[in-house]
Amino acid sequence: MINIMKKIFKTGIVTERNPILQEAPDSLRGKIKVARHVCTGCEDCVQACPVDAISFKRDGQKARLTFDYSKCMYCGLCVDVCPTDALSHTNRLKESVKDPADLIETYIVGEGVVQQDE
Repeated sequence: MINIMKKIFKTGIVTERNPILQEAPDSLRGKIKVARHVCTGCEDCVQACPVDAISFKRDGQKARLTFDYSKCMYCGLCVDVCPTDALSHTNRLKESVKDPADLIETYIVGEGVVQQDE
C-alpha cells in the first residue's frame, strides 16, 4: 500500500478527461468522410474492405452506403481504392458508445450513382 501511495505522489493523478490525445494529428486515419455527390456506386470500397465493414444497397436512383465502425479497423483500403475520391479519412476517431447500433452510419448517395444491370 505504501508503494502505491509513493507511486501516486511521484507521478501525480490524472485530472484531465483525455490526457493522452489532446488534439489528433492530421495524419490520423479516423472516421470516413463521404462526398455523397461524387460517389458513383462502383462498390470498389465494399470489395476492398477486408472485414466487411462497408455495405452498399441500391434503391432506385439512390443508394445507401453503410459503415459499421464496430468492424472497421481503419486500414484505409476503402479510401485508397475509391476511383472518384468520394471517401476520405478525417482525423476524428469514433468515440465509444453504449449501444453498438450507434457505431453504424449510413449515407444516402445518389446523384452520381450508375444503375448496374443485375
